[in-house]
Amino acid sequence: MRRRFLGERSLPVSELGLGCSALGGGLFGPDHRDARSLVHRCLDAGVSFFDTSDTYSLGNSEKILGAALRGRRSQVVIATKGGGTWGRLDRVFLRSRPLLRPFRNALSGARRSIKLAHARRKSYDYSPGHLVRAVEGSLRRLGTDYIDVYQLYNPTVRDLLRFESCEVLDRMKAAGKIRRYGITVYDLESAFAALHHPSIEVIQLSISLVDQSACAEFLGRARARGVGVIAASPLGEGLLTDTVGLTKADESSHHTADELELRRARARAATKWALPDRTLAQTALRFVLALEGVVVAIPSAVSRAQLDENLATLETPPLTDAELAEMRQLAVSVPVNGLRLAEEPYLMPSGQAAGSLTLR
Repeated sequence: MRRRFLGERSLPVSELGLGCSALGGGLFGPDHRDARSLVHRCLDAGVSFFDTSDTYSLGNSEKILGAALRGRRSQVVIATKGGGTWGRLDRVFLRSRPLLRPFRNALSGARRSIKLAHARRKSYDYSPGHLVRAVEGSLRRLGTDYIDVYQLYNPTVRDLLRFESCEVLDRMKAAGKIRRYGITVYDLESAFAALHHPSIEVIQLSISLVDQSACAEFLGRARARGVGVIAASPLGEGLLTDTVGLTKADESSHHTADELELRRARARAATKWALPDRTLAQTALRFVLALEGVVVAIPSAVSRAQLDENLATLETPPLTDAELAEMRQLAVSVPVNGLRLAEEPYLMPSGQAAGSLTLR
């Protein structure tokens, strides 16, 4: 496991990390014992970067991660997020998800509708009072006295143009509660906006074979600015795997139905680069890790088989220059209807598992 450096002040992290959204359980995630086992397997393999959030299963992901890392805190880099909030009804639903597990197959057809309705009810609060409470809550659940990378969850361009949160984040940084801060966003426009703030050292956004919008210009600009880029969803929310049945992408609230169909088409086109000794998921991870400017990729996993497949990527043949160049053309050869990259950054548009598992 090679180390790379996140941000200008050179925080060493493993090139593969673990996205911890599934650690909290829910309808399709692992139970607590299996989740802790996944974290321990990562540690044994040299993984040192773990990305979670206070909204993942209402903080349960942070609790499980903190418990699994007990006694090994100094060996890892923990990134978490704050700013997202749920209403009372949504919190009741999230707490009840484990009770719905026996009916998860029956709910499969309605998962996207449920997720879309749920996402519309989520709100964001970047006020000083909320962020102080959020950081204190994350510290408590993680069982630590500092957070290596604290990220605002999904701020808009307008939020970032004002960026009024920097004052409270700087205070908590001076107090030693957080060591670096940045943002996690779903659109490239917000990612470009964040580059205008020198205090933002880390930006997380989706980067994969089916989500290449950041590759053309953003990665170069971020690298020149010394910003560490975390590649979220490097497996295309499960589309870039040998999955049977539903993937996380099928219920995603971050893409329209047309965009989802496009991403499926790109994923189908990408299967030609899988080899007998390199699976589609491993090929997808190789692609992301080969991009200049990406510091760490954070695939998630809900089973030991998925995790082992991801980790074994580093033992597979690397991509050739010709393969990489051809893969970079995938977004052009399978274009998005009606969307184009604009000259002005602020105008830019935006492993193997069985049926009922939530995938990467």
